[in-house]
Amino acid sequence: PAILQQISQEVLAVKLFLVGFTLLLMIVKAQDTVTMLESLLQTGPIPEAGEVAYKGVHMGVTVIDANTGEALFNHNADDSFTPASSLKLLTTAAILDKLGIGYTFTTQVLGGVVAEGSVPYLVLRGVGDPTLTPTGGHSLQTLAGQLFEAGIRNVTDLYIDDFAFDHPRWGNGWMWDDPAYPIGAIFLDGPDAPYAEMIGEEVTPNPELVTKPEVYALEIGALFRTALENAGITVSGNVLRQVATSNDQVLTSITSAPLIDIVIPTNKQSINEYTEQLYVRLGLADEAIGSAPSTPDSSYEALAAFLTKTGINPDETRLRDASGLSRYNLISPNQLATVLRYMYLNPLVREESVPAPKVAYQQNQNVFIESLPIAGTGEATAEAAARGGSLRNRLINMGLDVRAKTGSMTGISSLSGYMTTDSGRILVVVMLMDNYVGAGSDLRRLQDALLVEMRTF
Repeated sequence: PAILQQISQEVLAVKLFLVGFTLLLMIVKAQDTVTMLESLLQTGPIPEAGEVAYKGVHMGVTVIDANTGEALFNHNADDSFTPASSLKLLTTAAILDKLGIGYTFTTQVLGGVVAEGSVPYLVLRGVGDPTLTPTGGHSLQTLAGQLFEAGIRNVTDLYIDDFAFDHPRWGNGWMWDDPAYPIGAIFLDGPDAPYAEMIGEEVTPNPELVTKPEVYALEIGALFRTALENAGITVSGNVLRQVATSNDQVLTSITSAPLIDIVIPTNKQSINEYTEQLYVRLGLADEAIGSAPSTPDSSYEALAAFLTKTGINPDETRLRDASGLSRYNLISPNQLATVLRYMYLNPLVREESVPAPKVAYQQNQNVFIESLPIAGTGEATAEAAARGGSLRNRLINMGLDVRAKTGSMTGISSLSGYMTTDSGRILVVVMLMDNYVGAGSDLRRLQDALLVEMRTF
């Protein structure tokens, strides 16, 4: 009947009006958010009460809808910045994408023919496990104990094969007053591991650990010799740096935790050496004895291939290390955001069934995103502090879901990751700030204030 048709048309008109009005409110609200963000950036760094705010900081911010790709806010988003530890996102994403979350590092002990408990030589061979330690549950001590249990009691010579990596042991552009564990195919972590000190008043500098490849290898060899002797195995000959051969037989080995369980502390705790080890492993095409080693070129080519896949032209960046320690690095907020959105849209999960990106995010199943620090967890418990990482004491009690990698060096602060707005919208957020002469905490306060405003998108 005509009257019902008229009522239907009127109801439809009301619905359309309400939809249009809602959209208008959303646009006005978004414009208000943009205005507030611009005002905060115009005001600049936020100093502690009573302190001075310095001018001249270079700031870049981009905010993107993770699902639609809509650019919600841009401020110098195509400028190049030194990103500090936000750069770790590239390597951790690239190696998870290439090797898979379940990949494990294997460190082997090979040798000659064992006869009546004696072997003419042992070869310690690695492919870059960043979690191996001199002693403890995943260590040279563990390998030595396994050899003893296998019946070995006497060894003549001990060889160290760290030839799978052909990289400098010190990063391009690293500061010489910033000590670090040397990079290597056999890498040792922990307080008892060889530690490179370039300069220092309270320590004895040992630059040869990084300037002469054999020195670090022989340091590892000395520690392995001690581990063997403590396990009850006599080493009567020399410790040498020498490559294994295809005729050597594997006597024992040790396997790392799955890759994702290495990436989690790498990102949450911002472990520089772990990231460098992962980057160098990225360039190793084949772990077999006699294969071509990882080189600076092969690692960069592998990373560049991943960046290209995400939609970035690597020639428009300058990447000189993996951890972000180098001040030569340059990348833009939009470029970092492109990688982050790719990792959101292509979730890596522990289960066989891969959910939709939004579901994976909301259910905390995207393991790359879950490897990032989480804002506001506090540190009342060890578990809370571990989950929060470098964001644990920021935005406490603010009710914000922020999962992001932080970065800081003198004059530099960055935050790059994801957040959920009050309306449930998932955002990719990148904030890069450099060239600041004041305290880094001034920049972190500004970043937190910006995040609080972004929740209204």
